[in-house]
Amino acid sequence: MLKVLKVNSDGSVDLLGKQGATWELLLALTDDSDVPVNLTGYSIRGQIRKTYTDSASIPSADDKNPRHPDNTYVYDIELVDPLGKVTRILEGNLYLDPEVTR
Repeated sequence: MLKVLKVNSDGSVDLLGKQGATWELLLALTDDSDVPVNLTGYSIRGQIRKTYTDSASIPSADDKNPRHPDNTYVYDIELVDPLGKVTRILEGNLYLDPEVTR
């Protein structure tokens, strides 16, 4: 489960993710005229990190509170066009809700 918590004034979007669950986020990409973008030949990539300069691992704190600082991460999602041009389409904080099952 991946849930949108808040759309911030700077356009970033804060998300809540359940640790151990399969995450899915459906996005509708439109141009400035609200026409759906044809994504044929495009690829999408993204990463979640503890900080912008950290490795991509996602451990969690012992604290069950997803907003505990140890359970807070940063993420971004980028769209790559067929010519290699990269556009960041989503970014923000990700709050991790720790799981019990290992």
